[in-house]
Amino acid sequence: MRLSLIKATLADMRVTFIRARVPFGHLIFKAKYPRELYSVIESDVIRKEITFLRFLLEYYYGTKFLAATLILTILHFRKTLYREHAYGQEGLYFPDKQYTQPHQCQHSLPTLCRTFRNPPGVLLMSDIESKCKAACNELGVGGRWYVCLHIRTSAFYNDNAWYRNSSIDNYYQAIDYIIAQGGVVVRMGEAVDGYISKPRTGLIDYPATRHKSELMDLYLIQNCKFYLGTQSGIIDTALLLKKPVLSVNSLHFAIPGTGTHNLTIYKKIFDRRRGVFLSFDEAMARFGQIISSTFDVFSRDFEWIENSSDEIVDAVKEIMASLEKSRLSATPAQGL
Repeated sequence: MRLSLIKATLADMRVTFIRARVPFGHLIFKAKYPRELYSVIESDVIRKEITFLRFLLEYYYGTKFLAATLILTILHFRKTLYREHAYGQEGLYFPDKQYTQPHQCQHSLPTLCRTFRNPPGVLLMSDIESKCKAACNELGVGGRWYVCLHIRTSAFYNDNAWYRNSSIDNYYQAIDYIIAQGGVVVRMGEAVDGYISKPRTGLIDYPATRHKSELMDLYLIQNCKFYLGTQSGIIDTALLLKKPVLSVNSLHFAIPGTGTHNLTIYKKIFDRRRGVFLSFDEAMARFGQIISSTFDVFSRDFEWIENSSDEIVDAVKEIMASLEKSRLSATPAQGL
């Protein structure tokens, strides 16, 4: 949704979203993608039709989505660039009738960065305010500023993408810093028994409470001071709602936000053959977006190293300092 809004902005066009209902989707896809966003958004980007017509449109686009998914799956088995198509990179590059490579982008890098820095956003409907505020009061958030924290685990997809996960132990120092500054940390994501190994006052394991819901996920993110998280689906919600985002333990260059106050630090890549860490320039030159369908090849010679506690707390201090300024000056290297 966010990429579509950005693309429309670059093309000076309006965009309409129609929720796609995939026939038998609950049997085909195991992912539990949220539905609440489409019913609580306060914007003209969601198409409003009479009920019968809306359902026809939703199933029409859902069928098209299902057909595209099957085609891409077949291409995947033929060892093509399935993952690049699946990630929707073409959304940034305005293909006419076929996939357009990134280097053929019609817009300059400064133009893309400026648009990403200030894309159109969406809001949640105001009539959910009282219900969600009451839940926040019960959680212990009411009247205090807070940070949404999401650390990816394999609980949501029940997958083996362990290299995308990170350990909560490296976040406690940053959590304590936020609490010491008067804030609260609200863990987002799925309920995992015993996940918070070191509980403390000011750290709320929200998914383990009775208030966990899609609606509260959205409300908490919309009203947080900033979002601290790893590269996983929920980070797109924070970007869509135009919240400051600190992405840590990041893996690839496609997802981090480029908003005025958004910051990203990456996992380090250790070259086992040479016994050295790759610089960021070396990593980008060698791997591009780094994660690809050839991850098994990558893992034979290289190893991901998580951000340390010191690195994460330093990043938290930096974004909190930046939020005190209305605008950050570009460095000579950025020049945008």
